[in-house]
Amino acid sequence: MAPTDRPDPAAQTPPPTPPARPLPTRIVTTPAPAVTGEAPAALLERIRADVVQRSGATRQEVVIVRDEAVVWPDGSLGCPEPGVAYLQVQIDGYWVVAQVGDMRYDYRVDAEGRFRLCTAP
Repeated sequence: MAPTDRPDPAAQTPPPTPPARPLPTRIVTTPAPAVTGEAPAALLERIRADVVQRSGATRQEVVIVRDEAVVWPDGSLGCPEPGVAYLQVQIDGYWVVAQVGDMRYDYRVDAEGRFRLCTAP
């Protein structure tokens, strides 16, 4: 076979087969509701204590509006700080949001239970 007689590789690949039935179209018009009930009670108590210290509120005024088990995409726990390098592995943890009046406190937690307040998600 001469160099100019080579078969076209694209011609040998069959075209993709369309799905047997069309995929549904889903339009999300509102954000998913917050999940609660997934973080350990001891962790939530530690976070409540932190909110009380930061806000001056009473423990009873602190409402947990989200405590969800998540897998963070990297060591920033979904809340990177400018100029900081983070471990580039997925990290199991929790996303906890506490509320006092109109103020929300967004906490990011790693698998070891270490948490930090996220001020700029």
